[in-house]
Amino acid sequence: MKFEDVMDAFLLVAGDTMFDNKAAISRETGKVYFITDDCPVELPEDIEDRNLYLYVPIWHELGLGSRLVFDFARDCIPDYYDQISDIFSYKGAYRKFRAFLIETDTLQMWYDYELKRQKEAVSEWCLENDIKIDEDK
Repeated sequence: MKFEDVMDAFLLVAGDTMFDNKAAISRETGKVYFITDDCPVELPEDIEDRNLYLYVPIWHELGLGSRLVFDFARDCIPDYYDQISDIFSYKGAYRKFRAFLIETDTLQMWYDYELKRQKEAVSEWCLENDIKIDEDK
């Protein structure tokens, strides 16, 4: 299967803050099924069978939560590490973090870092779950 298909499934699931969206990959065919409330798609009757379908994890299951923010601060903007740490000691941290990134002109740097780490995590997840990625597709 194509890595982009797995990545698209991850991003659909990861972007859902209410955790209503799901994506399942058929272990037999590699086909990705998107399970959402908004998109009534014909799903296989056995879609809930975890032996037949592998459910794409949400972002925090891949270690992409606040730990990623601190890795970014340490790796890319170490002078701001303490400020970012302070931001994440209060409610509304991600909103404040985004405002901080805009203020310090590092928002694009964050997006690039986040996407790179997401791709690495999804790639590792594919390896761990024997998902064969066709590099030629």
